[in-house]
Amino acid sequence: MGHNKIVIFVLLTFFPGITFSQITFNPGTLIIDVVNPPNYFEEPSGVQVFVHAENNWQITCSVTELVGFSSGHIITPERISVRHNYSGGSYHLLNTKINIAEGLGTGGPTLLINTLFLRVQVLETDIADTYHGELRFQDELNLLEDVVLPFQLNIQANMQLSFSAASVSLDVTGAPGIYETENSVQLSVNGNTSDWQIQAEVISITGPSYIDKSKIFIKSSSLNFSTDQGSGEGYQSLSYKKEILNGSTLGIGGNSDLNFILKTDYNLPPGDYSARINISSKQIQPQIINLEINICEYVEVGFSEGSEPEVNIYSDGPPGEYESSDPLTLEVAANTNWEAFAEAENLKSDRDEIPAKRIYLFSSNLSHLGYQSLGSSKIIASGLPLERAKTSDLKVRVETKIDDIAGEYSGKIIITILAIL
Repeated sequence: MGHNKIVIFVLLTFFPGITFSQITFNPGTLIIDVVNPPNYFEEPSGVQVFVHAENNWQITCSVTELVGFSSGHIITPERISVRHNYSGGSYHLLNTKINIAEGLGTGGPTLLINTLFLRVQVLETDIADTYHGELRFQDELNLLEDVVLPFQLNIQANMQLSFSAASVSLDVTGAPGIYETENSVQLSVNGNTSDWQIQAEVISITGPSYIDKSKIFIKSSSLNFSTDQGSGEGYQSLSYKKEILNGSTLGIGGNSDLNFILKTDYNLPPGDYSARINISSKQIQPQIINLEINICEYVEVGFSEGSEPEVNIYSDGPPGEYESSDPLTLEVAANTNWEAFAEAENLKSDRDEIPAKRIYLFSSNLSHLGYQSLGSSKIIASGLPLERAKTSDLKVRVETKIDDIAGEYSGKIIITILAIL
């Protein structure tokens, strides 16, 4: 019986130099987070570099520039450096290629050849953004393919806020109305982003009485606020939180002068007040400006008939008491409790004199006192804080005697108003 044979020829061809070789990393992306720049920032865990190669190898490393995703801002390789297991703790700039390891073929296993610690110098002028670049690795012996490691730098928004003064004074020295701080507070902003807003808010007011927040106004020299809210163009009422600065006007930094106004009325008693104004932003810690307010007592007296009215009294009969035909109307304005007093001078003629004790005054405000002799100071009215208004009708009476020489006499009655604190 015959046998059939099948012969299979196996052809095995070797191509020298072609091997499965590569450079790998752990982690697969390098990320450095930047908080509170400027400073040097390093990825603390490092990047492990592995090699699998059949033949000799020599690995170098370089870096591309980092480009901001939104801003296009560039961080150059001159500010990026590296230290590694063989650098003795020193940093080497990556603006040129550096050698990180070299060796013979590894055979079967994949070897850890080095651990790299990247450091970036972040400046005040670097804008908050997410930056992208690459670490590039090359085998100078051309066995291994060039590879890149994605490099991401996250610079968080950072701002600093400072004031030329922590407090500013405002003095109310006259009639109730609108009063402005004599000096401004300069606010300085420095940061790495233009995406910011700063707000002002009155958080507390202390003093002898209540001041409504809406009575305090603020103006920023860098914010064009043209509406007049009752205290002049450019001023905003701090009845609630208001924006006073933003990055649209100042960019990543600049200065602005802050001025304050207080709108007072007669119901606001005199004394020392303190308003705490909170200056805040999402990017900064809140800071306080203290607005120190001094409201002085204010009292004013006058007459509806004019600043120096005249009282005419005619004595055309026997000695006795004669009074003015028309009363005077006393008007008072005050931001505190008050009392009014009157005292007369002697009436004088060319040849004679009538003493002040024979001059009498009646005040409807204190009618129960009747006519009082003005030979000494007498209280004629009192009241509470009020805007200028009629407070009393005054009548003057003069007592004549038989020995008074006929003629025309003249003199003054002096009205004094005092604040009662």
